[in-house]
Amino acid sequence: NEGCPPTIIEQLQYRQEQAKTSQYWKNWCKVYIDGEVGTLEGVVYSDWAITNERPTEGKVVYGLDFAFNVPTALVKVTILPKTITVEQMIYQTGLTNGDLIIRMKGLGIPYRAPIYCDAAEPDRIEELRRAGFNAKAAAKDVELGIDSVKQKMVFIHSESLDVIREIRGYRYDTDNDGKVLETPVKENDHALDALRYAVFTDSKAPTGVYVIR
Repeated sequence: NEGCPPTIIEQLQYRQEQAKTSQYWKNWCKVYIDGEVGTLEGVVYSDWAITNERPTEGKVVYGLDFAFNVPTALVKVTILPKTITVEQMIYQTGLTNGDLIIRMKGLGIPYRAPIYCDAAEPDRIEELRRAGFNAKAAAKDVELGIDSVKQKMVFIHSESLDVIREIRGYRYDTDNDGKVLETPVKENDHALDALRYAVFTDSKAPTGVYVIR
């Protein structure tokens, strides 16, 4: 396609290289490059549902995945003994930390609620702390984090469209022989990373106070 921008062509060529060692990207290329029908296998989360309800009890924590060129994702997670309810608060590209702090204050994010953040960004975490938020570095073990989320039924609020979109497409990667690997495909997972940060890190923390809304 002569009208295709060079940056898009570069991305497609990169995916073709990935397809040499990954069944996931091989199927992806079938659909988006070759125009064929592909199938995605190995869904990560199967025990989830959409809800119109917002819990009135439970422990409230937040997960935050920093980014700029791709979406920064902030999710509110309400934890009960058998369920997790997820609500998308922020999902937006191009946010500086200053922008993020303004958005969080505008949304009324409680200053005392734990916000488990991408541990790879200590400077950004410190900025949130200086702005008054209870920001903490998250535990980032991917496999254990996913397992901690799987221990409960996950409900996603119906207005959290980006979270729903991500979880529907969240798959384990495969090698070139089609063997399912232990790690998910690193693509369109910003809100789900934030969810994992919140649930897994909170599971390792001392028992906290249940927040009254």
